[in-house]
Amino acid sequence: MTSNGIYSYEADGFADFMMMEGGRLPNPKPCPKYQKNILVSMESAVNYPFVRSIEEANKRGYPIDLLMTYRLDSDVNAGYFGYVNYTKEYEENKNKKKKENAIAVAYISNCGNQERIRIIKELISHGVTIDLFGHCFRNPTSRNIEKNLNSYYFTLAFENSVDEDYVTEKYWQALSSLSIPVVLGASNIHDFEPAEKSILYVKDFKNTAELAKTMIRIANNETEFWEMLKWKLMDRPPLDTFNSIMDINDRHSHCRLCIKLGDLLLLKYNMNFLYPTEGIYIRERNTFYFRKLLLSNHFFGKEKINKKQLHDYIKKTFKNYVPIWAYQRPGFNGTLNVYRVYSPFFVNQHDALFHFPKFYTFPKINNKIFLEVIFI
Repeated sequence: MTSNGIYSYEADGFADFMMMEGGRLPNPKPCPKYQKNILVSMESAVNYPFVRSIEEANKRGYPIDLLMTYRLDSDVNAGYFGYVNYTKEYEENKNKKKKENAIAVAYISNCGNQERIRIIKELISHGVTIDLFGHCFRNPTSRNIEKNLNSYYFTLAFENSVDEDYVTEKYWQALSSLSIPVVLGASNIHDFEPAEKSILYVKDFKNTAELAKTMIRIANNETEFWEMLKWKLMDRPPLDTFNSIMDINDRHSHCRLCIKLGDLLLLKYNMNFLYPTEGIYIRERNTFYFRKLLLSNHFFGKEKINKKQLHDYIKKTFKNYVPIWAYQRPGFNGTLNVYRVYSPFFVNQHDALFHFPKFYTFPKINNKIFLEVIFI
């Protein structure tokens, strides 16, 4: 990696692809046609618009071929999230006493977003007691933030900007503690919610006064507070959407990037060497090699594929299979549940998770269909 944030992976002295990482890109330079340029960024597209899409990057003169960002619609997702043993956190901290002089805590060091500062001041004016840390409040940040959060009923997970899928460590640290996240951030934050009514989203309330009233009520009602945290005692978080997003990171983002690049090579060169016969091939998400679907000829000639029948054949094809996420989190009892099926060469994770048709229709490549399955 060079000082300007560029990774170069070379073969025979020539770069096959370049990774440009960070919020600021170097000056655009001409590059060979065969070279793939990958923009890697965890920064918000609100603050750095060129990370929103390949088109936005190209407008600014950057010849980007692939995006690797926090957004689920990027070519490779590189979110802030990952699996945490929530039950363990619950058991280790359930008897820890909450602070008496503050029900909430906030850590803010980027003072550019004045909306979150305004909301905090309004919450305080409505009677919410808050401990404030970070440069914006001239109060040094605790070294062990996550353990400190257990002392509060609420953590103000206020992001520095609002963009779809922009959910940072502020939220995940709160979620892993015994503190309820109060969120100001991604408009689709409920997609990242582990259980119904397990978080408070600022935009769900008519005004700050209503939010303050709710926070004070919950802090004064132990039954209601622990009800919002009871999902941590389950074998796994109950909402399938949450689990399917968390499991994206059961492989490191760089591993998933390698899979993506391998897929591009499959599309570029003849696939007959690995997959010589026609039919339907399928793999689990975050793996590279496909296996042939049992009885795939039953579906191959049809324009529309019955969803239930396909799911049944997928389960037969993956009989006795252990999903890769089973090594990261508990909850696998030996039964495979098919959550989503899609074409990995043409569909990003956002569309795979949230845009699912009544009937399946898949494009053919060299008289073959390639599918990817998400198990939950």
